[in-house]
Amino acid sequence: MINQAMIDDYKRWRRDYWSRRHATGGHANTKISTKQADGYGESSATTLNRKYPTLRQILSYAAKRGYMEKQLIPEVQAEASKPNPRPALLGDDFEHLMRETERWIAEAGDQQTEEKRNHDSAEKRLIASKRYFS
Repeated sequence: MINQAMIDDYKRWRRDYWSRRHATGGHANTKISTKQADGYGESSATTLNRKYPTLRQILSYAAKRGYMEKQLIPEVQAEASKPNPRPALLGDDFEHLMRETERWIAEAGDQQTEEKRNHDSAEKRLIASKRYFS
């Protein structure tokens, strides 16, 4: 019978899975390189929270099929996570993108109609005014 202690054990196991595999060299049998494995550590709460709906569905399915009583399904609560917003563009990336956009529009030349070019230029000016970034 699956109980709350088992769910808690699974959560601990899942949180430490990649860091433990890297520490023991266990990643050698997976389809990732050592360099990729070096980036793995303890899974974040956000990563774990993305896994839990699947676990809840499996438990719900087990109850529907009669493998366990619905009232005995252990609760799988989300982990507390902190927001980790990342900027879309860093440093001079925005200016570089704008220069490249201008070059792409110029290269398109006759491939675009005048109406399309006017629309692209207006859109570019709107983006450059950074109205979307306020």
